[in-house]
Amino acid sequence: MYYNLVRLLICSVIFVPIVILIKKKTEIFKKKIYILLLVLFFYILFIAISYIPFENSFINFSSPEAAYFYANHGTGKIAGVIEGDNSSLIIVSGTSNPFKLIPKSENGWKIGSQSFPHSIDIVSLGKKRVFIISGKTVEDTYIVVEGTVYQGEDFFSVSDNYESQFFVISNKTSWYEVFRFATYVENFDDSYSLYIDEEYVSLTENRFQFLK
Repeated sequence: MYYNLVRLLICSVIFVPIVILIKKKTEIFKKKIYILLLVLFFYILFIAISYIPFENSFINFSSPEAAYFYANHGTGKIAGVIEGDNSSLIIVSGTSNPFKLIPKSENGWKIGSQSFPHSIDIVSLGKKRVFIISGKTVEDTYIVVEGTVYQGEDFFSVSDNYESQFFVISNKTSWYEVFRFATYVENFDDSYSLYIDEEYVSLTENRFQFLK
């Protein structure tokens, strides 16, 4: 909310004085053309600065949640936060993209946006999916295993050879329950092994990149 509001105010400060100047100094038949071009410029400028979290140069947030809500207030509900060495992964319910990577600095957290990109790879396992979430500017990798358990079905377990602690998030309906097992994996490489119900899961087969 505040993220977009700040950018809207910046554009307005530029837009309004120019409109006033056009009305005073420009011939009537040219005013509409100039104002139309100015509206187009206003739109392009707003989109452009939306990709630039300039607040990161002078603002540190006390928590990843605070950084997230500054830029995404009213967008989904935080279901869980996983801490990494150089970032935090926020898992959000009620949005099309449930994963948000928040960069971490020595003095706090920064705004995670398009300027802090991350990639999401998905391994399809039928009713289960494995999300491999990696930062492009930080060496942090998170693993999220998502699965649906219907009434009468057995609950599943998740583990790895790093002895990671998985944070469990569930969303229950009257017919089924969706579980997400999430963890931060330090020094993620080819030696990492994931197990679902104690069975090895290949992270290379049936894998595709969802977000680049």
